[in-house]
Amino acid sequence: MLEVFGILIAFVTVILVLSLATTGLSQMTSALLRLRGRNLYRGLTRLVGAAEGNVQRRSENKESGVAQEPEAEPAPESAAEPLDPNAIVESVFDSGELLRVGRGVLSFLPNWLRGPERTWIEAGELKEALAASELPAAVAAEAERLYPQLERLLKKRFAFLMRLVALFWAFVVAFAFQVSAPDLLRELSTDRELRARVLELTASLENRESVQGVPARALEELRDEYAEAESIAARLEAVSAEDLSDEALLAALAAVSEEAAELPAAEREAVVDRYRELVIELEREDLERTLEQLGGIDIRLWGGGEAFYYADERLQWGNLLGVLITALLLSLGAPFWFRMLSQASSLRDMLAPPDKEQEESTEDPEA
Repeated sequence: MLEVFGILIAFVTVILVLSLATTGLSQMTSALLRLRGRNLYRGLTRLVGAAEGNVQRRSENKESGVAQEPEAEPAPESAAEPLDPNAIVESVFDSGELLRVGRGVLSFLPNWLRGPERTWIEAGELKEALAASELPAAVAAEAERLYPQLERLLKKRFAFLMRLVALFWAFVVAFAFQVSAPDLLRELSTDRELRARVLELTASLENRESVQGVPARALEELRDEYAEAESIAARLEAVSAEDLSDEALLAALAAVSEEAAELPAAEREAVVDRYRELVIELEREDLERTLEQLGGIDIRLWGGGEAFYYADERLQWGNLLGVLITALLLSLGAPFWFRMLSQASSLRDMLAPPDKEQEESTEDPEA
């Protein structure tokens, strides 16, 4: 039984290490392409367009004498598209730098293509931007009313987008490293030396910080860099670790930079930019470490060469299917496999017989 658990733990460890590469590549893709900012820009475009469309339809219905049913108004997904929604968003939000794009980075491209630096906008900020815009009051009020629906839509869309990105990189990693899940399981079952090397690697992965925590580590380094700026350092200390995985962290960092009035404007704006740079640097370091760990258990990039997929003028369908299974497993993400590793290790420890010293320590001293 313990040997079975050892094989299972070794298998999960290999999948976890490969998942770390997948997760790191996905997060780097999101940061480099500013996927959160693009998601926000697209959502705001649809929001303003939906608001304008709703107001226009109400006006047309009023003129034609059609009865209104305010509670049955369509959500942004079903609202009619305005003539030029991108121009509306540019005029309303870009003037206030709510969707400021990286300084001097591909300035000839439109905002939606470059990806705004801002990844989220609060309801209060939206209200202020709408009030300062040249939009008709009715359109601004309708956009503000639709905003809660936009929040839910953006979060669902971004989660789906990141799922697609993770799936893409899962296939790339599985294909490039040529790991077939069935073959891997069989090798771990028969090759005791390989299994022992993998189990040695397991011990270094059982610490949660070695698997997750890139945002936390990036935030810690950011605090160190701004330690001499007292007000901004104090605000960084107040940023909660529980918000590190979602929009709340970037929103908190943006608020920190805006409140640090004693710093020059360019330096305040650099706080969020520097955090993103640190995240990318740490992800790259983790990826390099992952490659070293895989090399230690004989898993290398393109290790089997072209013959792994095509040999003797025939496609190796078994290997292709095995790689496909591996990719699907990797797409579940590193956090999932870390939980699996923790649970399997706990079960193994519970079933393991106590060692001799432990048995002696539990004996009755009067016996």
